[in-house]
Amino acid sequence: MVSTLTVPERETLGYVYTFDDLTEIRRLERDLRMQDRLAAVGRLAAAIAHEIRNPLTSIAGSVSMLSAITDLSKEHRQLLSIVTRESERLNGIITDFLAYSRGKQYQFSRVDLVPLLEDTLTLLEHRLLAEKSGIRIERHYAVREAWTLADGDKIKQVFWNFSENAIRAMRNGGTLSVSVEAAGDDWQINFADTGSGMNPQTIEKIFEPLQSEFEGGTGLGLAIVYQIVQAHEGKVWARSKPGQGSVFVLRLRCMTAGSASKTAGSGAISLGHSGSSRSTAAAVAMGEIRRSCQKETRRRTLRRDHHRHKNAEH
Repeated sequence: MVSTLTVPERETLGYVYTFDDLTEIRRLERDLRMQDRLAAVGRLAAAIAHEIRNPLTSIAGSVSMLSAITDLSKEHRQLLSIVTRESERLNGIITDFLAYSRGKQYQFSRVDLVPLLEDTLTLLEHRLLAEKSGIRIERHYAVREAWTLADGDKIKQVFWNFSENAIRAMRNGGTLSVSVEAAGDDWQINFADTGSGMNPQTIEKIFEPLQSEFEGGTGLGLAIVYQIVQAHEGKVWARSKPGQGSVFVLRLRCMTAGSASKTAGSGAISLGHSGSSRSTAAAVAMGEIRRSCQKETRRRTLRRDHHRHKNAEH
């Protein structure tokens, strides 16, 4: 905002420039849009998934019975194989939709992120070797241990989704570099690939549902990641440029040795959202975002009016 600095019966003395950092309010607005879309897709998924799965089960069973016929021609067996694969793929899509729409149960306890990450990467390496993908994994751990309060299984799901996304971006082989480091009061885990990269428009919507850039993807993997990270009060974002690969970043709160031992003594913490409680939690979250936006807007309005009043006095 620019205001003129004047004195009665004199020329303009200069101008007052006011700069406002809109980063936080833009983030809040983006989170609000995300919450609205997540809720809408969740309702849609729950409504249609069961209706699709029932006839799909009948199709899969019928194909299995047909495959048992001994005198089928080679061509017929190939066709049945295609139907089986496509049925399995469709079932996987439905599973993702249901996982996304259902309330998730979280078992929070103190966990070390390093072995969780190692479990994921070890399984991934065996798979990549079997598939002869030409993709290699590099590890860069700045710490030996990274304790946090989390649901270990859900965090593994985050790691796996990041890895899957990187592999799909490197169809012709490449390198997946995974690093763990301290970042202030947080642990930061980076998944960097040498794939095709993304443009700014894609990055802006990458964690929204139904935004898959890859053939065969459901578009829900990274949306589920976003849900899990939000439940852990963590942060997640992506950096990328077309043709220069992508980096997916996860941040989770560090636990000190003292807080870790206290948590170990108190046992796991269960947090679940289902039915009306899930809707209530979503409503509370959106309400907080709206209030934050309104508060920020009022603050800026008061500040602008204050500057105008001071200029009028001069």
